[in-house]
Amino acid sequence: ARTETLTRHILRLAPRNLAAWRARLYIASKEDKPDRMIEALSRLYVLDPERRARYVDALAEIGMDTSGQAYFLNAISHHPPWGRVASLHVIAASDDDKFLLALVNAYPDNQSQYLEKLTQEGDWAGAYIAFLSLLAPEVRINLASPFDPAFRGSPAPRPFNWLLNNAYTSLEPRGGLSARFSGASQVWLSKQAITLSPGNYTLSTSMSGHTVPEGGYFRWEVACIAGKRLAYLNVRDLLPIRHNYIKQFAVPHGEECDFQYLVLFGMGGEFPRSAQAMIHDVSITSTDERTY
Repeated sequence: ARTETLTRHILRLAPRNLAAWRARLYIASKEDKPDRMIEALSRLYVLDPERRARYVDALAEIGMDTSGQAYFLNAISHHPPWGRVASLHVIAASDDDKFLLALVNAYPDNQSQYLEKLTQEGDWAGAYIAFLSLLAPEVRINLASPFDPAFRGSPAPRPFNWLLNNAYTSLEPRGGLSARFSGASQVWLSKQAITLSPGNYTLSTSMSGHTVPEGGYFRWEVACIAGKRLAYLNVRDLLPIRHNYIKQFAVPHGEECDFQYLVLFGMGGEFPRSAQAMIHDVSITSTDERTY
């Protein structure tokens, strides 16, 4: 009690006093008060940069303890300077999916890392369910395959949103993806995980740009997550005007292919001549007859 009174007095006179904040952290930990521990650790994180790694570890421990989760979520909602890195620690170490989903709802910057953790564990279905739950209702009811087909840019998490190779691509302000590469070797330019049921589909893309005969060109590819390629669409004859390119393909029944990757590649030509393109949109539509 005397130490508590003394630290309050010290911090009124010197709010940046490290010894007083460490004493308050010690008291809060002995009294098992997560809210006060977070308060002290937050101040120490700012005031004592040499020990930030220790403070982040301590904050993450609070987030992984059921008695501290509510306080951790409340602190995260204010986006403190330690928030993202401590949240990543929790995502990496915790198996409490309900809490992790609440955490990434409160701290959207880490949504892609959470879905990546699930997919690395092989839980693609769980990752997709989490992805849908993180979308706004008006976005969820208008889902297309792929997500954001016109490359307008969206904060929705990957891998069910576009992952771009920033060395070769960029989003245009009014929509569309600009891509340019040397044509010397194969590089991936953009990719997204999708989920298609068994059946027949049409892959369609609208592109413009510049390629030369025997030089670099572009390829769209659909492949099962497990690795089996389902289709590829080569685009070798780009022109300055927009043109549509299509490819029919099928997702087989009875195979391990509930989830797929849609990838845009830059393909090396016989001669290393550069290629550039504007991808206006890309879509995958079912060609099977529907019964109601």
